[in-house]
Amino acid sequence: MTLTLDWTKIQCSTNWISYPCGSVQEAWEICRQYEPLLALWARKFHRPAVMLSLPNGEAIQIPATIADTMEEPMTSDQPLVIDPNRPLVETVLGITPALYRQIGFFLENPATAGGIVRVRDNQLVAMSQASAMHMMNSHTPQSALNYKREDFWHLPDLENFNQEWQQALQPDGSNSLEFSYLSCNPLIGRERDEEGDWKRYHQRYKLIQCPITQELYHVSNTLGSELARRPVSV
Repeated sequence: MTLTLDWTKIQCSTNWISYPCGSVQEAWEICRQYEPLLALWARKFHRPAVMLSLPNGEAIQIPATIADTMEEPMTSDQPLVIDPNRPLVETVLGITPALYRQIGFFLENPATAGGIVRVRDNQLVAMSQASAMHMMNSHTPQSALNYKREDFWHLPDLENFNQEWQQALQPDGSNSLEFSYLSCNPLIGRERDEEGDWKRYHQRYKLIQCPITQELYHVSNTLGSELARRPVSV
């Protein structure tokens, strides 16, 4: 039997990472399939164990010490492509627990284009597989994740966006903002980008705040895009 973890059920408290199970059999099957991954989660987020909670109030523990001899596949500063065809351990590590639900959504909807941007420095930290494939013509997915918004947004659009989201969005992700912006090809640069290389993207944004670090993130879904005229002033 193959089980898929429901990312929306994962909870991270100050003491534990926990995951509810419907039965003892489900818990042991999760242990069999995901024990290395869950041990790495616990170690990554400085928790002693992952608790698989049972309906009777008891729990099965997966201690972080299991991961002590394992090679950690990525650090917290590395961006990632959310690819459902790659091992889950490469997908989840390095992402704050506040974004588990968003990661889960992109994993379950690989055709949905979108991404996650850290607000304090406009750094793209994760993108969906659909967005990565969209950028393959001029970037490798990993190189595309090295860019910040200032590298490819039309700067007046970025200024307007920063004003609008600060007025409109709540940090609990309870509402959203739709915004359109012009984008150049960052490999070429806005000064040398040709007419046909500019695009207008239509996005829907939510704001998520990590309750532990207070870090803010924009989570975006792409609603559409089209070729656009090169702006008069770049």
